Amino acid sequence: GAETAAAAARRAVLLAARQDPAGLAASAVEEQLWRYGYYKRIDALRRAAAAKGAALARQQQHQHQQRAATGALLHFLDSSMDQYKALLEVVRGAGGQRLSVYRCCLYLGDLARYREQYEERPRKSWDAAEAHYRAALDADPRQGSPHNQLAVLAGYARRHCVALYHYVRSIHAAVPFPTARQNLGLLFETVHKEARKREHLLAAARTAAAPMTSRQRTELLSGLCFRFAYLHATLALADDAKPLRAVCDPLVARYEAELAVL
Repeated sequence: GAETAAAAARRAVLLAARQDPAGLAASAVEEQLWRYGYYKRIDALRRAAAAKGAALARQQQHQHQQRAATGALLHFLDSSMDQYKALLEVVRGAGGQRLSVYRCCLYLGDLARYREQYEERPRKSWDAAEAHYRAALDADPRQGSPHNQLAVLAGYARRHCVALYHYVRSIHAAVPFPTARQNLGLLFETVHKEARKREHLLAAARTAAAPMTSRQRTELLSGLCFRFAYLHATLALADDAKPLRAVCDPLVARYEAELAVL
């Protein structure tokens, strides 16, 4: 079947990497393998897990079906990570072709991110995915894709200022991520929606004075970062420049006062 053929293709690429790592990088075989040998299968398993979840939301029965679908996805992700780690080891051992190392690290980051999404735990940790994306950047700093994925991770944690930074880096990379600009627009919309629930962060500033406790400094920095993202979202989404100063000038004045005591 299709899955047997995909598994055979994955083994063939690993063998090819051992025999001709330079040729592997030049032909971007591992990118095609990711697209057709891994991602299509992962997407099908994610759809299956989501479908089971939707069915259970309508009728609370057959919970084992959802667990089975999620378990199959997690098993495939674990297997895929093992295979990409093996491929990365082979590529690095053969001299570390930059593009091949970059792609392997990028896909390992995606696999780690998918796994964390479906792992049942009370608090998510994106450290493993972040480490792989940063390794991808180390391998090829020209690429915008790792910055886009780091922005996605920051979005999960509602670290909007960090997400803003990485989307901008992705847009202006030598090899930009194709939809980074659209993703930045979605981030701005998210920030504006969240601002309605966090109006206290946009209210008039209370006088902050040094020295501050560690907790006060953390709270001040967190609010400042949100206001920074909100300011850029406001500028990006505004239809009319005339009322902007009424919103932006107080924020800028607040930045200056807060930065003075940080």
